[in-house]
Amino acid sequence: MLRNYINNWIGKQGYIKADKLPRWLLPESEAEKWMMPDPTIYGNQADLYRKLSYIGTVVDIVADACVDADFDITNEVEEEDDNHPFIKLLDKPNPFDSRSEFLRGHFGWRKVTGNSYWYLNRPNANAAPDEIWVLPPSKIIPVPDGRMGLKGYLYTPGNGAEIPLETWEVLHFKSFNPFSRYLGLSAIESLAATSYGAIAAQEWNTRLFAQNNARLPGILAFAEYSQPTDWERIKKNAVDSAEKRNLMMLNGVGKGGVQWMQAAASQREMEFLAGLQMNKQDIYDRLAPGLYNMITSNSSLANGQTGSITFSRYTLMPILRELTDKINADLLPVYGEGWKSEYEDVVPEDKEQEMREIELFAKFHTVDEVRVEKYVNEPDPDPERGKLLVAQVNASTGKPAPEPVQPQNEMMPADPEAPAEPDTEMKADLSRWKRKATKNLGNVAKMTAFESEHIPADVSILIREKLSACKSTDEIALAFDSVSRDEFVKRTFGKFTPDLSNGAEEIKALALQLERAVDVAIQMNTVTIT
Repeated sequence: MLRNYINNWIGKQGYIKADKLPRWLLPESEAEKWMMPDPTIYGNQADLYRKLSYIGTVVDIVADACVDADFDITNEVEEEDDNHPFIKLLDKPNPFDSRSEFLRGHFGWRKVTGNSYWYLNRPNANAAPDEIWVLPPSKIIPVPDGRMGLKGYLYTPGNGAEIPLETWEVLHFKSFNPFSRYLGLSAIESLAATSYGAIAAQEWNTRLFAQNNARLPGILAFAEYSQPTDWERIKKNAVDSAEKRNLMMLNGVGKGGVQWMQAAASQREMEFLAGLQMNKQDIYDRLAPGLYNMITSNSSLANGQTGSITFSRYTLMPILRELTDKINADLLPVYGEGWKSEYEDVVPEDKEQEMREIELFAKFHTVDEVRVEKYVNEPDPDPERGKLLVAQVNASTGKPAPEPVQPQNEMMPADPEAPAEPDTEMKADLSRWKRKATKNLGNVAKMTAFESEHIPADVSILIREKLSACKSTDEIALAFDSVSRDEFVKRTFGKFTPDLSNGAEEIKALALQLERAVDVAIQMNTVTIT
């Protein structure tokens, strides 16, 4: 009874029962509380974001890309709820910040320092927050404890005050840190030497061009000692000439003249620009893998696409997954059971690869299997059609493809009243060949190089002969139009040789064939009736 009373009292003070934690954790927490770093180190990392454009560019691109990702909250039956209280809270998290400002601050701090802290304005651990704020990592630090593991957080606003915060008042997002269980490790720490070297190089380059007008540092060695008044005049003359980009002229320097000695290696000797580029790539690859290949000016299209996929998969997805996992574990339970947050898949889809996979899948699966597994759709409303293989379905009618019917007569269509249908596949190939020949006018080899299963060999030979003599696009069009007309008329007549022994009946049949030939030619746009 007494123990339960003590535990309840400790719980009201923000403590948790120590017997719920592993035996090794409390001694570890006791030791680590003496090794907490000064939070101003995160201010120094933020200063690199301010000073070094490479880091600023990476952080801004990552933060903006994450802000644009779609965020959803679903229940156990996978139904989205756009009116969920947390979605509404995220749209306006506090009186000062919009959704974009709040999330940009979160992702920015997380990328710069490896830590991001949300202050949850709520009365207790079981209540939903009324407001959420991003706290600067440079002003807050966890407080490990040998009795609770994590006692809370200490916030220092900068005016000398120290404000203790309970664990349920702060939602802490952190990266992996091999040296601490309670703090994230910033990737910028591994780039400290590179970053400060890049800043120093940029400052040196700026001074060289802005103050010295691209004159390398050097030494003017005088053979003899000059009088103080002359020395001051010489120094002023040298500085003024450098600033005005004039030829420096010295007068009255004494016997022996002046000798100039270079005091620094040239930019070429230091491979200055190559060094800056290497620093830039190191920073990009460490903070955002794939970004350098995605936005660098000399990147090819293939490298850019690969970089985009790498950037999405190994830069954006981990930080978005970390956010949703933390929200699911520590925040959404206060809204009830069964809710989870998730971000859309930000990795670009390879549409061509996806279509090839679907096409191969469809060769061996039914319509329903393709609809359900590849398009996440309902089965086909027609049960009989849904059980058919895709290859068995006529795409134009949506019904099983009929068995081919042999014509009643080689020279006549099955229906003597219907006009002959044009050969659409041959027409399509002729159109493609015509476009290719027009595009390659003047190059006979390319104009005549076309293979087709639907164009008869004799027709192909005839077209090639005519194309070889074509000198203009009009001649190319005429060559194809005449061949198309002759071929379709020939196909309509076949090898028909009329037998006029029966007189009027045979003449009537010939007239009917001529009429059909004209109909076919009109459909193929090869003749004009006036």
